[in-house]
Amino acid sequence: MPATHELNSWIPGIKRALLEFLAIFLGVSLSFLADDWREARSERRQEDRVLELLAADLEADLSSIQFRIQTDSATTVAGFWLHSNWDRPGIPADSLNRAWAALHRGGPYSPNRSEYESAKNSGRLQLLRDEALRAEIAMHFEQRQQHRVQVNQICMEFDFDVWHLLRPHYSFATDSVPWSTGQLELPMDMTPAWNAIMRDNALRSAIVQATGFRRMFTAQMQAHREATAQLVERIRSNLSL
Repeated sequence: MPATHELNSWIPGIKRALLEFLAIFLGVSLSFLADDWREARSERRQEDRVLELLAADLEADLSSIQFRIQTDSATTVAGFWLHSNWDRPGIPADSLNRAWAALHRGGPYSPNRSEYESAKNSGRLQLLRDEALRAEIAMHFEQRQQHRVQVNQICMEFDFDVWHLLRPHYSFATDSVPWSTGQLELPMDMTPAWNAIMRDNALRSAIVQATGFRRMFTAQMQAHREATAQLVERIRSNLSL
C-alpha cells in the first residue's frame, strides 16, 4: 500500500512533465513548420518576381521583333522592286527614291535579356520549380536569341556592301541633313545617277544578295516572334495564383 500510494503521488507529476514535453515538442515543431512555410512563401514570391521580369523582357522583345519584321519586310519589297526595274529607264523619281530610302532602313537586333542575365548570374533561375520551363527559358535566351543576333549581323554586313557600292552615286540637297534619328532619310535623290547605277552589275548583285538574306531573316524572325509569344504564355501560366 505505501508503494501504491507513492506511485499514485507521482502520477500527476509524470502527467505534467509529459504535457510540458508535448507542449515544448509541438511548439518547436510548429516553429519549424512556420519557418519552412515562411521560407517557401518567400521562395514562391521570389520565383514569381523572376518570372514576371522574364516575361517583361520577352514582351519588350516582342515589340522589337515586330518592328524588325515590318522594317525588313518593307526593305525586302524595295530590294526586289529595284531588281525588277533595274533595266527600266525613266523610273519616277519619287518611286525610285522611296525604294532607296527603304533599302537603308534596319539596324542591329538587340534582344532584351537584362533579367535573364541577372537571374542566371545570381542563381535565381534555380528558384523556378518547373525544370522543363527553366530549360526552355535557357534555350530561348542562349540559343534562339543568339542565333537571330548572329543572322542579323550577317544581314548588316550585306547592307554595308550595298552602301559601300552606292557611295559614288549618293546625291543630297545642299541644305539637307541626310541622317535623322539614325536613319538615312529623304531628300536622298538617286535619280541623276540612275543611268550609271543601271550599268553597275556589282551593285545589283549586292542588292539581290542583301534582299534575299533579309527575306530569310524576316521569316526567321516571324518564327522567333511565335516562339517568344508562346514562352511568355508559359511563363505567365506558371505564376502563383
